[in-house]
Order: sequence, then structure tokens, then C-alpha cells
Amino acid sequence: MSVANGRVRAIGLVGPSGAGKTSLRLALAAAGPHHSQNSEASSELGFSSVTFMGDRYVIVDPPGAMDFAAEMDAALPAMDMTIVVVDPDPEKAALAQPYLRQLESLGAPRALFVNKIDTARGRIRDLIEALQPMSAAPLVARQIPIWRDEKAAGYVDLALERAYLFKPGAASERVDIPDDLIEREHDARFHMLEQLADFDDELLEALLG
Repeated sequence: MSVANGRVRAIGLVGPSGAGKTSLRLALAAAGPHHSQNSEASSELGFSSVTFMGDRYVIVDPPGAMDFAAEMDAALPAMDMTIVVVDPDPEKAALAQPYLRQLESLGAPRALFVNKIDTARGRIRDLIEALQPMSAAPLVARQIPIWRDEKAAGYVDLALERAYLFKPGAASERVDIPDDLIEREHDARFHMLEQLADFDDELLEALLG
């Protein structure tokens, strides 16, 4: 399917300065087969476009500092989804509060992306627990990392119950869920489904579908 016959989706990236929004945007764009991007200063709105599976994605990257809230306010209502990029340190969780609160007030579709995960101080579940008071909607992990030599070597998708290992410059390789993660995967998946079932039946069905 060509882009002309596909859809155009707008994805926003928000988060505090230093969380790595721009690096994430550039990495997402570079991973696609066809991409373009502007070169911007950290005080300007950045964007990239990438084609994936027949659809075109425009990735919008507002400045991270709250001094530029006006630019962010203008961009977010137009987004199909906004990704809140956060640091993996639970002690920095409070920095994400203005973005989570704003998106919640707009009723905007949103997701969390834990960036720089190799520098994580503690467990991802601790980070989610630290972020939860800032969101009326339940925050649950969709993926859990696979660690090798203190680095994130891949991930387990909790909805699909599939594991993948990263391959530099190539698509991730699907593998069996590591034996040492099976119990953790079962617990994390049960928690995810339990939280979603209590919150939104339609969202649960869409996720599993």
C-alpha cells in the first residue's frame, strides 16, 4: 500500500528538558524506510516524517522547557497520540507531572516512553509507581526489558506475549521469552490486564486485538 492510499498520523513528543525527546524523534525517523526532518534549535518546534507499513507518521517535537508552553498548547490538540518521554530515574518522575496533567485535561490519547533505560536507577515498576499519582488513568507497562550485561538487550511485549532482541541496524529478532523472565512476564501481564479491565473494557479489547 502506498502512502497515498494510507493514513497520515500525527505523533507528539513531550517531556522535560534532558529527557531525550529530540534524540528519540531522530531515531524513530531514521528507522523508517522514507523519512525527512528539519534541523531546529532546542527552542523551536521540531518535526520529522516517516513512512511505516503504508502510513505516514509526522512526529512533532515541541520544546521541552515549560517556557514554551504556548507552542506545546497549540500543537497537542492536533495530535493523534502524544508520547510523554521520561527519564528512567523515579526521583525525576515529578518533572513529567505538567505534561501528564495537561494531556489529561485535554482528554488526549497518550503513552509513556521510558528513555535512556540503560541508565535506569531501580526497577521500571518503581518508576510507574512514582508517576501514578500524577495520572487519574492507571499507568501500566506494555513492555518489560530484557537485561543482558546491565544493558537493555530487548523486550517482552506483554500484550502479545512475545520477546524480541535488538539487532543494531536491523529489525529486532523474535525469540522465546527468557526462562528467568517467565514469572515476571506472567505477573506483569496479569497486572496490566487487571488494571485495564477495571478502567476501560474497550481499551482492553483493542489492546488484546
